[in-house]
Amino acid sequence: MASQGSPVFIGLMKDQGGEWNLKERLIATIGLVLAFGFVLRKVIFGGSGSLDQEALISIAVQWTTLGIVAFIAFRGLKLYFDELGLRALKALDWLLIPITLIVGMVVAGMVSRLFPSPGFAEAAKLVALPLPTRVVLAVTAGICEEFLFRGYGISVLTRFVGNRWLAGLLSLVGFTLAHAGLFGWTSALLVPGLLGLILTLLFLLRRNVIIGMIVHVLIDGISLVLAPLAAAKGG
Repeated sequence: MASQGSPVFIGLMKDQGGEWNLKERLIATIGLVLAFGFVLRKVIFGGSGSLDQEALISIAVQWTTLGIVAFIAFRGLKLYFDELGLRALKALDWLLIPITLIVGMVVAGMVSRLFPSPGFAEAAKLVALPLPTRVVLAVTAGICEEFLFRGYGISVLTRFVGNRWLAGLLSLVGFTLAHAGLFGWTSALLVPGLLGLILTLLFLLRRNVIIGMIVHVLIDGISLVLAPLAAAKGG
């Protein structure tokens, strides 16, 4: 049995929602503000440059924010990797990846057909970006957004509200609203909202953010890279 001073015991206590002191709560809150606020930059301040410039700024901001929040998590709060869902994939996880990908793409396709919106046209402008930029965008969004909203966001919010499912709901709201800068305040927000719901449930049930990262990268990669390439060849 693990002793009270052992890393195993400490990890179990943290996973069960052990108390943080005032300093830790302040540090965790700063992390949450950064994790949930970085993608709201465009919503609050609007775009200030060309599409290429905005894409590069977005990439730089996301990776910088991930680095700062990771530092807060691992050095400031001394959290363990598995507390944030950074765990090795199991056999079932590998099976869930293609299933979740298919479900997510079908849902996105159905929403875009049932609720046509000018927001989709705005988002579609991203395919005009150079191919390398689109690839980096897909990878960046998948890794950074999953770590910030699901890995750090849900895990830390759980410590504040005492319930993983409520924390997941709050994270989902933030994730959805953060995409208003891309889709506008239109029915097109249903797409990131529903995809976010799927990824949130996946994280809550499997406690593994790596699955979400892979699925997220694949979904964005199909939308930004593979589909435009296929369309160009077909044309």
